[in-house]
Amino acid sequence: MAMELGTEEERRGTYWRWVLPALLLLPVLAVALFALLFDPEIFKPQLLAAVKQATGRDLVIEGRLHLTYALRPTIAAERVRFANAAGGSRAEMITLERIEARIALLPLLQHQLEIDSLTLHRPDILLETDAQGRGNWRFNDTHATAGPAPTNTAVPGRITPPGAPRNNFVIRSLRIDDATLTWRNGRANTVTTLGLRKAEFQMDSATAPISVAIEALWQGGVITAAGQVGSVNGLQGHSGTPWPLRLTLSSPLGAKLNITGAIGVPLQGKDYQ
Repeated sequence: MAMELGTEEERRGTYWRWVLPALLLLPVLAVALFALLFDPEIFKPQLLAAVKQATGRDLVIEGRLHLTYALRPTIAAERVRFANAAGGSRAEMITLERIEARIALLPLLQHQLEIDSLTLHRPDILLETDAQGRGNWRFNDTHATAGPAPTNTAVPGRITPPGAPRNNFVIRSLRIDDATLTWRNGRANTVTTLGLRKAEFQMDSATAPISVAIEALWQGGVITAAGQVGSVNGLQGHSGTPWPLRLTLSSPLGAKLNITGAIGVPLQGKDYQ
């Protein structure tokens, strides 16, 4: 009898030595199978539609979407173009070699674009105003774009001041590497070009202040800017108060310029304090 019990215990031990590793391996195999079969291209139409609805502009992604698996999955694409405002000096406001974004996929199904982190590699960015002083960064402006008017789709957890249009597009972290930034003043008919080694913008929400860190190339030297400015909602004039800024500019020669103040109408560059 003792011999039979010993044999049964040995069988049970052998059984669990095989079953337990198999059970632990199943989730790993499921994730690996999902990685092999999942194609992020299926989300491209929802992504383009969300950008169109949020900004009134067309986004074109020539390359395929790629999904990188890590602790935080990242979607990347090459050869991306974002349309300029109607009547602009060129067709695209932004062109870039590569874009990487950590995007919440489920909100895309409701045409809500939630971007935790966005990185632009080698972008060519054009900021310009027309003869009336309207900027091409004013999205869904009936004077600046022929796109459809924004809808009042609310995003859970986002605070929007009463009477202000709701925005279903937010970027919590933006990084720009090796960029060309062109500023064109339509009123004065002047053009200024600036090279950006690196620019980083951090914000917790559309109502939170934006932390800024920039390294720019100017006349053969590097100029840095760091500090904090107002929120995205405030930049769009939704907060009802002047848009604050507190920045420190540093030159290669060690000179520093501290800027503290506010702008009443930031997108139009009016009412400086």
